[in-house]
Amino acid sequence: MQDPALLASAREKRFLRRKLDPLELQRRQQEVVDITHEIAIEESELKDYSSMKRNEIKELRKKRNSILDLARTGYSEEHVDCYVVLDHEKNIAEYYEVSTGEIVDQRRLAPDERQTNILKQTYSED
Repeated sequence: MQDPALLASAREKRFLRRKLDPLELQRRQQEVVDITHEIAIEESELKDYSSMKRNEIKELRKKRNSILDLARTGYSEEHVDCYVVLDHEKNIAEYYEVSTGEIVDQRRLAPDERQTNILKQTYSED
């Protein structure tokens, strides 16, 4: 038989079916198992990464909303240590910031705070 390359009128690519031998089939099956395991690992990492990114976005939204609240109200709120000084003569409680010593707020004495003063006066008169 002559060389097909000498007799050919054209050259083209075609798909051919070739039966896999048992060893090649086993190798491909193991490759599927390995890839499936790799996919599971990647999906787990994606889930962790996605969760981490959702948390980062949540924190950024909190910061943004906090800044928007500042812009809307025109003031900020902070938790600070304060001394509470009851002034029974003026019937007020004054709040002094521990770190600066400045008066930061005042309010009327609550009824139970006023009663304490009455009891002290009663016992001191005896």
